[in-house]
Parts: sequence; C-alpha cells; structure tokens
Amino acid sequence: MKEIKIENLSHSIGTKALFKQINFSIMNEQKVGLIGRNGNGKSTFLKVLAGILDPDQGTRIKPGDYQVGYLSQEPDLDNKATVLETVFAGNTPIMNAVRKYEQLLIQLTEHPNDKKIQTQFTKAQQAMDTTDAWNADSSAKRILSILGISDMNQVIGSMSGGQQKRVALAQVLIQTPDLLILDEPTNHLDFEMITWLENYLMNYKGALLVVTHDRYFLDRIVDKIVELENGQLQEYSGSYQSYVTEKAEREEQLASSRHKAKQLYKQELAWMREGVRARGTKQKARIERFERLKGQVGQSSQTFNLDIDLASSRLGKQVFELYNATYSIDHKVILNDFNYIVQTHDRIGITGANGSGKSTFLNLLTEKIKLDSGELIVGE
Repeated sequence: MKEIKIENLSHSIGTKALFKQINFSIMNEQKVGLIGRNGNGKSTFLKVLAGILDPDQGTRIKPGDYQVGYLSQEPDLDNKATVLETVFAGNTPIMNAVRKYEQLLIQLTEHPNDKKIQTQFTKAQQAMDTTDAWNADSSAKRILSILGISDMNQVIGSMSGGQQKRVALAQVLIQTPDLLILDEPTNHLDFEMITWLENYLMNYKGALLVVTHDRYFLDRIVDKIVELENGQLQEYSGSYQSYVTEKAEREEQLASSRHKAKQLYKQELAWMREGVRARGTKQKARIERFERLKGQVGQSSQTFNLDIDLASSRLGKQVFELYNATYSIDHKVILNDFNYIVQTHDRIGITGANGSGKSTFLNLLTEKIKLDSGELIVGE
C-alpha cells in the first residue's frame, strides 16, 4: 500500500516557528482533515507535503512513482491558457493524448474539410485508443460540467476568481493522483457542487488531505483529524464531531493534571521555604522534582481563555431597509423592485447558484455599489 511520510519537520517564517520536529504519514485511501487556527501554518504544511516548499529541516519520503495533486487557496494559473490547456496540463501519456485530441476536435469542428486536420485527428483518436484515455476525457468533461465550466476554449484570464478556482479543482481531480491535497476546496462552490464533491471524495481510491472551515464537509468525508497547534501535530481518529468530543476529554484530563501539579507545587514550595539544606540523596531528588514542577506550573500559567462579549446592542432596531430596489449588471437583473427589512438579531442565510448575484447583493448592502433605483436605508 502506497504511503508518503514527513519526518522531523521543522520550519520557521521569520522569528515564528511553525513546525517543531513533527512527523506525519498518510496511506492510500486514508482521508484526513487538517485543522488549526489561522496563521498556524496549515497551508505551509500542505506545500511542504506537496513538494512545493523546501522546509528548514526534515525529510519527505515517498515511492518513486508517487503522484501528488495540490489545490491551493489561490491557484496560480496561466491567464493566457485556455480551460482545455489548463485542465489537461501535464506530461503523462493520457494527458498528452486527451489534450491533443480535444485541440484537434475543436479545429476539425471549425474546418471540417481540412484534409491535414482530418489526418491528425485520426492519429489523435488512435493515441486515445492506445493510452485508454477515453475514460479520462469523458470524466474530465463531466467534472467540468458539474463545476459549471462549459467552454473549453475560454481563456483563464477572462474568468472570475471563483471560476478559476473551479478550473483548478477540476485539474487536480482529473489527474487522479495518489494523494489529493485540497486547501479550502468548497470556496466558490454552491450547495449542489459541494454535495457532488463530498460524494466524489468519499469514493476516491487515493489518499486525501483537506483543509476546510466547513465542519459538515469534514464530518462527511474524513476518517481522521490532525490538528496543528503550537508547532505540533495531534491526531484524532474519526470525524470532526469525534475530534470535538475527544479533544474536550483530553483538555479536561490536562486541566486535572495541571491542578494536581499546582497543589503539589504549593506543598513543595512550602518545604523549600523552610530552608531545608540538600544534605542527602532524597532531599536532592526532592529539590529536582520541585524544579520540574516549577517548570510545569509556569507553562500552564501561560494558557488562558479569551472571553469576548458579543452582547453589545445597537442604538436601534433598524439595520437595513430596502424599498423598490432595482439593480442590473451586464443586462442581468439582480434585484427587481425588491423590498425587505433586516432587523437586529436577524440571522439570514443567502443561497443561490453561482453567478446569481449573491456577492453583488452584499456589495449593495455595504454601499460599495449603488442601486440603479429604489432606496437603501442603513441603520445607525
């Protein structure tokens, strides 16, 4: 069974140590969720595992034929390339065959009577047969269609950020690597796309390592949670919900241990203050134990809970009021004679297909863009 490992990984950015001698491995068909606070180094860890970043210290061990597919939060795609060129990038025989076939298919559609193109297309079909690339081609088109990408000739630079992220996602899924590394894959996906991606990943035969803030996504697809905290990795078996339960139990045990250490420290501190001289072996051992306790208590005293009071109230009940609001962009109607009132304590979710205008609506509410007509009243 294929496996990729990282041993004794240490890495810093500036004066901040992100990883301290950590070890990690993931085997075929394992599905792991990586979690941790923002800024703890999750994305950096993914880049090290993908072989994109060389760490200060540590070893990356994998089989010679092991393939890793990596989706970053902000994919760096060639703006001049087409969707076709992007999703079928790579030098594998299958990718080369599919890319050539699709390019010639477009040319043949535009010039059906060109003998030279016909000859090249026939050879491309034969290459598809030889490499058994037909399944890859049909799978790629299906994935692109589900992700809302239909024009294989569209240039990447003409696409929105969300569309580019979906093209990048399709690219790594089409490659079917031994390890899929996905950094926030559900960003820019609507509900139907997320549901499809969950099912796809649950049935994926390779290994998966995913970073996401979507706890429901994690609950559906992963069988292990790895938390990056204070430069160390802590593993938890099961889904995100299992992690929450197990971590709460672990923290309760740690708090109990710290409490006992503090109580013992107080007793030993009183003994030390009596001025007892370390004349015997037992006394020396007791002094050494006191120093160890002192260190433990000192470390535990650095941990604290941050309580934030979010119960502050507004001056009034009015938040947003929209009257006869109308707005269109590029001949597409986003709002048409729309009326709505948002009050204090409302909790509102906005859903809709990609491109339906959700982000535009939020920009209207925050007055980054103005209504074509109608009135927006913003509360104090």
